[in-house]
Amino acid sequence: MSLEKNVFFGCLRLSLLAGGLLLPHVAVGQLPGTTAPQRRTQSVYRRRTVDERVKSFAETLNLDPEQQAGVKAALERQQREARQIQFDHSLPGPERIGRFRALQQDTVSRIRALLNDEQKKKYDPLNHGTTATTSQPSVEDWLKATHQ
Repeated sequence: MSLEKNVFFGCLRLSLLAGGLLLPHVAVGQLPGTTAPQRRTQSVYRRRTVDERVKSFAETLNLDPEQQAGVKAALERQQREARQIQFDHSLPGPERIGRFRALQQDTVSRIRALLNDEQKKKYDPLNHGTTATTSQPSVEDWLKATHQ
C-alpha cells in the first residue's frame, strides 16, 4: 500500500475514533468534560417478581401460609412454561398465542382451587384488583368499532 493511502487511512481511523468518543456527548447535547445526567438503572416497566405477586395475592385475598405456597408454586410453574413456549421457535404465532392463553387459564384454575368461597369472590384475574365499571369500553367494544 502506498504511503499516501496509509496516511489517508490513518487519518480516517483517527477521525472515526475521535468522532466515536465525542458522539455520545453530542447526542445528549453535552460537551466533553461536563458531567452526564444521571440515567435510570431500572426500567419503569419492570415486571413484578413471583414473590411480589404472591405478597399482593396474600394481602388482597387474605391467604394463609399454605395457600401462599400453593399460589407461588402455580406462578413459578406458569413462568417456567411461559419461557418454554416463548423460546419454542417451532410454534407458529397463532399456536403460540393459544398456548399462552391455555397456560393462563390453567394457572387461574390452579389458583382458584386453592381458595375458599369468600376468596374466590375477591379473586378477579382479568381486572387484577381494579374495579370494572360498565361505562368503560371493553375489548369486544373496541373490536366491533374497528371492524365496522
